[in-house]
Amino acid sequence: EWTFPEQLDFMIASKPGIIRWESTLPFPTSNLSFRYIGKNWQPIKVGIDLSEGFFKWVPPDTIGLAQLRMESIIDTIVTDTFFIASQIRPKVGFDCPDSLMIFWNKMSDAEGYRVFRMGERYLELLAETSDSIFILNTLDNTVNHYAVAPVLAGKTGPLSSTFDYTRQGVACYFKNFLFNYINGDTAYFKAAIGTTYGLKSVILEKLVTGIYEPVQTITPVESTELTLVGSPLTQGSNFFRLKLALENGGEVYSQIETVYFLEASDYLTYPNPARAGQLVKLLSKNNLSSTYKLLGMQGQLIAKGELDYPVSELDTTGMPSGCYCLYILDENGKRTTKLLVIQ
Repeated sequence: EWTFPEQLDFMIASKPGIIRWESTLPFPTSNLSFRYIGKNWQPIKVGIDLSEGFFKWVPPDTIGLAQLRMESIIDTIVTDTFFIASQIRPKVGFDCPDSLMIFWNKMSDAEGYRVFRMGERYLELLAETSDSIFILNTLDNTVNHYAVAPVLAGKTGPLSSTFDYTRQGVACYFKNFLFNYINGDTAYFKAAIGTTYGLKSVILEKLVTGIYEPVQTITPVESTELTLVGSPLTQGSNFFRLKLALENGGEVYSQIETVYFLEASDYLTYPNPARAGQLVKLLSKNNLSSTYKLLGMQGQLIAKGELDYPVSELDTTGMPSGCYCLYILDENGKRTTKLLVIQ
């Protein structure tokens, strides 16, 4: 008697699995074979030791309905029809306020797919689709867990792992948008998105005189991993963001990335002049351990401390109008003097 696989069981294509049986046959050996439904039997092993009760078998890399057969000299025992299938691994393409996209690896022989979501106690069928992409346009924020299974010969195949779509690291298309490095006066960025589905173009934008202007456009978008280039940088703080233009006319924006750039000097203070009480930023070009002293024009000590790389903040609260000297000493003994004006 076969104990695995039975009618509701499945085995993963190209992955080792254990088939099991129980036997009272008086003969110790038998021949093991398998077939896909409608195909010829193919040998697996001759001379199986029935007393062991199990055998490690690697199914072929083809999905389908199959059977196993054990042949002895007095009897032939065939399993129920079971699935050989690759397990689906769904991913989240985008998690937007009004829609959720799930996609998965397409199975060449699958008739379609069934999408399940968690009910009160069990997974419940949500939808059937012939595509390997599913978009849910009406989100129930109380349901986070979903799973997908292939359909073959009208039967539901092995379920994917049940996953929480809110914990897949994908927001509304964006996985991340990050500043990478500076070369000359050019900033380089990396971005990762969940999918290119429904995406018309990717635009890197820079803030110029209060307005974000495009500096690079990628269209068509053919990869979910992107490298972007922002140039030229201006002295001080440069603000960039990524805009995704969708085919339906919608737009999605990343967070803002700040790139600090110093061209001629090792340090830069801004705004300078500054208003009393305003935070003054001090940019450092090199990642060196450095200390500073802020002195009044009569030499009195106003503030001192260690600088952070790449930007530190100086609090000017309570400082009267006038000129101040900022003395900086780095770990190599190099001294730098900057003039700070408070209006």
